[in-house]
Amino acid sequence: MNTGMHNHVVSSVPMLDAREVKASYGPVSVLGGVTLRVAEHEIVGLRGSNGCGKSTFLKTVAGLVKNQGKSIRFRGAIIDGLPTHERARLGICMAPPHKGIFPTLSVPENLALARLPGVTGEQHRKSLMEALEVFPDLRSESRCPAGSLSGGEQQMLSITRAILMNPKLLLLDEPFRGLANKQRGRLAAYLEGFAARSTRALIVAHHEESLPLPITQVLSLERGKHCGPGQTEMISSLTE
Repeated sequence: MNTGMHNHVVSSVPMLDAREVKASYGPVSVLGGVTLRVAEHEIVGLRGSNGCGKSTFLKTVAGLVKNQGKSIRFRGAIIDGLPTHERARLGICMAPPHKGIFPTLSVPENLALARLPGVTGEQHRKSLMEALEVFPDLRSESRCPAGSLSGGEQQMLSITRAILMNPKLLLLDEPFRGLANKQRGRLAAYLEGFAARSTRALIVAHHEESLPLPITQVLSLERGKHCGPGQTEMISSLTE
């Protein structure tokens, strides 16, 4: 896995400060205490095998799953009590794999629903043009119901919807899965530029050995402890 760091002056307050995050589905405990701090401009690789809790961690940060652990802070403020749409307004957006779309609606209708309150039509059109530069293939599928798209195309649509929400912290779950090499290249270039912009950061959950991105921090979700490159105090633990 490549590692790299952008040369920026960043805030002393982490963009994300997740402390001993715990989560469960009914009686089944999934996360047993995950700690992660993410600074501005970082690209964090959240790594692990299927079922280890990567998606659950992202969902907990996004507000889709309740945090039963200590706290999640975004830019210094505790957000545990905020619903998903309030977190999205703050700038936390998640693109789940092949999900996050409305299958009976067309591609343009799906993208129109990604427009947040307060965003003007002109701002939305500008963001839409930028997003479609990443995945121009979506232009040719404009009349099709999203549910009829291929898995890779649905993945592109889900990510494009997240991009349109103008996130500060973008959470991507297996974003490169199902994409052709050319699409992977376009997405990687966009994401690297995204993290380089002012007050933005990125967490990518993946099971691949490497990502086509300059990763600044790696968090492996396994039982016990793990220390990523340059992050000797980063610890994650999962329940048995």
